Amino acid sequence: MEDSVEDFLREVTTSKTEVIPAVSDDLFEKLLQDLDTPTPVQSTPSQLKTEDDEFITAFVEDVKRTAIVNSDLPVAPVVDSSPVVSADETISQLWRCARTIHAHDQGCAYVGITPREVLLTTGQRKVAKLWDIETGASKGMVIKEDTCSTCGGLGKVYKEGSLLFVKTKQATICPDCEGFGTNSEKGERFLAAKLSGDGNTLITSSLDKQIKVWNVRTCKFTTAIVTEPAVASMLAISGNGKVISYVMQNRTIVVYNLEQQQETAKLKRNGIITCIDISYDGNILLLGTEEGNINVCDVTTAVPPMNVRGHQNGIMAVALSQDGMLAVSGCRDGQVRVWSLSTGNLIHTFSHHLAPISALAIAPDNLTLASGSIDGMLCIWHLGRGQLLDSFTHAHTDRITAIAAGADGQTFATASLDSTVKVWRSF
Repeated sequence: MEDSVEDFLREVTTSKTEVIPAVSDDLFEKLLQDLDTPTPVQSTPSQLKTEDDEFITAFVEDVKRTAIVNSDLPVAPVVDSSPVVSADETISQLWRCARTIHAHDQGCAYVGITPREVLLTTGQRKVAKLWDIETGASKGMVIKEDTCSTCGGLGKVYKEGSLLFVKTKQATICPDCEGFGTNSEKGERFLAAKLSGDGNTLITSSLDKQIKVWNVRTCKFTTAIVTEPAVASMLAISGNGKVISYVMQNRTIVVYNLEQQQETAKLKRNGIITCIDISYDGNILLLGTEEGNINVCDVTTAVPPMNVRGHQNGIMAVALSQDGMLAVSGCRDGQVRVWSLSTGNLIHTFSHHLAPISALAIAPDNLTLASGSIDGMLCIWHLGRGQLLDSFTHAHTDRITAIAAGADGQTFATASLDSTVKVWRSF
């Protein structure tokens, strides 16, 4: 079609003939006889050819663009396993490290940001601290380092029981601290820690087979959930702080309602679970497995989980967008992939990391993603355009253990085994 258009235009521009739509053969011949001969254009043949070629080329390009824009034909989605973004496609350097906080001596295991712009960090041992994000000054401790790991500093332990089919809790003096709430010898490390999206609730798990719930505003221990017969190795908490989920023995997922203080669902998966996240309302679970599969589970219905073959290698981190539309997975091979939760289709593949992904976080505006890897590299991506905004090869000198997103959509915080927490801002 393009060749026909070009031939037609070349013939018209060479003859310089004025064309009038035909009504009948006789009328057409009469009109041609009445036409005055046009004044010849004073130009050399080479100049005329160049101008005509430029006109034809521009016209054909306009035709092609119009055909594409106005086409009603469906466009087949393309899912390409090749990288969407390369190292040379960084569109601008818009991010910088605004602050470095030396938070913990033995490595920082987790970081969260409250809506009030307060950082919460946990160390390798049982301690959780609060920091002013603007100045880096300490704002106190949620969990002190010498807090008894058995009772969480409360001095009492609760044993669950039942009376006439009603669940009960019986309080007894803690045998490890004898009611004082402190025991430095029981300073076990956290297996996992998570801050709720509203910034009010911190949950932690450790080797004592309990998940402890802490009030961040009052810096007080509130309750404990017994995870017998195994420890909770992974944790997730909904944005509103009402629902938590945890993984036991890498295969069993439990959903627990904190308001009702009861277990609401239990799922068992065949694959080895490596990471978990939960939606803001607590209804959707996102799981990553050692086999490279992504499981999406609606815990409020009996619908079978959506199972997507996400990566060729084990998935090390997953994250859900706050609007519930996107899921992000990070792989052992360094790839980060973005998925549509409604269809399970692949949207973007990001390949810039050279080491396994260890942490992911999506900003509340659902437009910006931060990814960290075990070599201390940080990348910041634009989810809408599928582009790399910025990258920091040596953001940390050791593994990035966690990333948190600020409420303004322009702030991320990273925690690392190098004992520091860094605040990153857009400018």
